[in-house]
Amino acid sequence: MLKFPPIKYKIPQNIVSKKFDYNNFVWNYKLYTFKDKNAYVAAIMNAQIRHLEPYNKYNPTSKNITSFYISFIRSFEEGKGYGLKMLKLAKIESKKLGCNGNLHLEATSLFSEKRHSPHRMYRKFGFSSTDNEKLKIIDKWIKTNKTPSWISLETTPMYYHPKEKQPNYKIRLFNIFNKIKKLFT
Repeated sequence: MLKFPPIKYKIPQNIVSKKFDYNNFVWNYKLYTFKDKNAYVAAIMNAQIRHLEPYNKYNPTSKNITSFYISFIRSFEEGKGYGLKMLKLAKIESKKLGCNGNLHLEATSLFSEKRHSPHRMYRKFGFSSTDNEKLKIIDKWIKTNKTPSWISLETTPMYYHPKEKQPNYKIRLFNIFNKIKKLFT
């Protein structure tokens, strides 16, 4: 007979798991799933390790680097932050697998049901590109807080190197807010 109440365990809000790890002489890729608390698959990601030569579209540096290539991220419910959580998972996995946090991908809206462009999210996360014209367009969208149309940008190669400094948009917004506040006080 129990004389104490049973222990109530907290149910995690989301569960991330490595669903599939395929490794042979030709292919080496990993499939990750992100589930919410109801065990509904909210997002999936397919990734693999690649060696990048210097001065290509993913590696503008002069050294050979190892990077974690994300072949696709598919969020089944857009706008809820599942894609961002998968990017954070990819960054952690990249460090675990010896890639030093380096990531690269092809930013595209082909997997989006609502045709939302993910370029803005990748840029806010810290991704960059060798295509400066497209980066200017993405930065303009971030500054004006506009949602880009999916046809504005085609598939864009983007990379993330953790040592590279990226512009901090939160600090700029905070400075603008303080200037407006000073005008009215």
